Order: sequence, then C-alpha cells, then structure tokens
Amino acid sequence: MYFHEEFEVKRSDREITRLLNVLEHVTELRDAQLPNLNASCENNLPTFQRKLDAALSDCSNILDKEDKFNIDASLEVKREVRKSEWKRFQSEMETKYSAIDKSFNDKEKELFEFYTDLEKKLYKSE
Repeated sequence: MYFHEEFEVKRSDREITRLLNVLEHVTELRDAQLPNLNASCENNLPTFQRKLDAALSDCSNILDKEDKFNIDASLEVKREVRKSEWKRFQSEMETKYSAIDKSFNDKEKELFEFYTDLEKKLYKSE
C-alpha cells in the first residue's frame, strides 16, 4: 500500500510537471512565435506565390513545346510513310506500264508479221 501511494504521488507530480512544461511551451509559442510566423508568412508567401506561378507557367510552356515537337515528329513519320508508299506505287505503275508496252510491241510485231505474210500471199496469188 505504501509503495502504491508513493508511486501514484510521484507519478502525479511528474505528470503535473510535464503538463506545466507543455502549457508553458504552448503559451510561449502562442504569444511569441505565432505573431512572428504570421508576419513571416505575410512577407514571404506573396513572393513565394509569384515564383510558384512563374514556375508553373514555365512548366506549361515546356509541355506545350513538347506537344508541338511530338506532333512534328509524328507528322514527319507520316510523311516518310507516304513517301515510301508513293515510291512503291510509282514502281508498280512503272512495272505495269512496261508490261503494257511490251505487250503492245509484241502485238504490233505480230500484226506486222501477219500483214506481211498476208501481203506475200496476196502477191503470190496474183
């Protein structure tokens, strides 16, 4: 019982001392530091806000330029694709025209031989 009372009294004294220390610290913060903090915020926050707005604007400009660059890059890729498709198309057309020209020349030669042979037969029959 003695030990129990002694323990509670010492504990209570320590808690009261701690509470008084906390109260003193809170009072000092409220009375001395809070006005300093308010004054410091009033002086520095507008400057900080301007700098933050400028940084945000710079970031926005960089993002806009990046988007433009990405668009330019994608346009360049599409141009290269169209250019290669155009070259392929021209090559195919050239091949087809060559085949048509060859076919035309073969038919022309064939008709020439036919009419030459027909002419020979006509002169023979006379």
